[in-house]
Amino acid sequence: MTKTLLIILMAWPLWLAAQAPSFLEKHRYSHWVLEGEQLSFLEGTVKSNPSLGAQSDESFLFQGITYETMADEQALNMARLLECCMCSFNAIVQNDADRLILERGARGDFGDGEFNEHTFYLDGEVLVHEKSKDYELLSTQRWLPDPAFPNSSPRTPSDSVYANSWLPLNVRSAPSLQSDVVAQLEWRQGVRRVGASTESLDVSLNFNSSFSSAGRTEWGHPIHMLHAPFIEIELDEGTGHVFEGFLSASRPFDLASFFENHMDQSCQKLQHKGSEVLWKERLDLGQRGEGMAFKEFTMHRDGVVLEYAFDGKSQESVTVDMPLNTIDEFHVLSNNLLRFLKEADSISNGPEHLHVMLTETGPSFHLQMSPNKKRVLLQYEGGGS
Repeated sequence: MTKTLLIILMAWPLWLAAQAPSFLEKHRYSHWVLEGEQLSFLEGTVKSNPSLGAQSDESFLFQGITYETMADEQALNMARLLECCMCSFNAIVQNDADRLILERGARGDFGDGEFNEHTFYLDGEVLVHEKSKDYELLSTQRWLPDPAFPNSSPRTPSDSVYANSWLPLNVRSAPSLQSDVVAQLEWRQGVRRVGASTESLDVSLNFNSSFSSAGRTEWGHPIHMLHAPFIEIELDEGTGHVFEGFLSASRPFDLASFFENHMDQSCQKLQHKGSEVLWKERLDLGQRGEGMAFKEFTMHRDGVVLEYAFDGKSQESVTVDMPLNTIDEFHVLSNNLLRFLKEADSISNGPEHLHVMLTETGPSFHLQMSPNKKRVLLQYEGGGS
């Protein structure tokens, strides 16, 4: 029988966050296998904090032990002193792009303290797990990628681009705003790039003047400037020129088909229909009140991951974790989301987040970049009955 070993990511480390991307962030959806055992990295809190949006990792559950970040290196060194009987600590010592180190120290009623470490890093395509006791290496395991959980592999030709504007995107006869409009691209429409202009221009996304709410509106980032050139694209007849700031290298996430007709229903019914499902995995988090709290992850070929969370009572949410090609794309997505929603009770934003409450007590959306700016998380909380 196959045994399953779960590494459950709880939150982002505070004093290590500056070293983003962290090891946990890079390998969150990876799965590994060794002699019938499985190992995976998955975030395991019941719900993300809706005021923060992105996953955070202040603690990490591994083999039944919760490891936590320390305030700083001095706090870690103080914990290592184990200055009382039955003292112990469990710390995330390192979590940078290349390595994860977990350390547990404990002292019993008698004798010296004992220190155990787990170190994870990649050697080519192999995940290496080193186990140490009192800082001396005891064993080394080499985990292989689990073929039952393939990685995403978007199939996008390098010369293809996609319209990323909720409103029709003008295609012009020449690389200038003063030239004639010869065609329009609909949102998510794909075209082939055939050339580019040598000069760039600035186009502003003015959130402050374009959007308002019935209640509180707070613009921490009221205007975002897109700086990009026109590019030449292939049309059915001839070519045209379009502003690259409203184009994406990959097909934009389909907000309309995902959320339309589902906002008053269960979050669990939301589906990303634009890409093949590669795998699903459910993580039970324990009995919480009336039922089992759990998270279910669905990986799609285009790199989009849906994370459905239920707290065991009535609260549920779905988080869309999707690739982010550029930081500008985050703000274009914010603009598209606001135009899709049309109205809201309250709106607030900043350089790396957008929060929208549809009604005072009803559904909400939170959009935030991941720490390494390579992914964006769109969380929808629909509440429950």
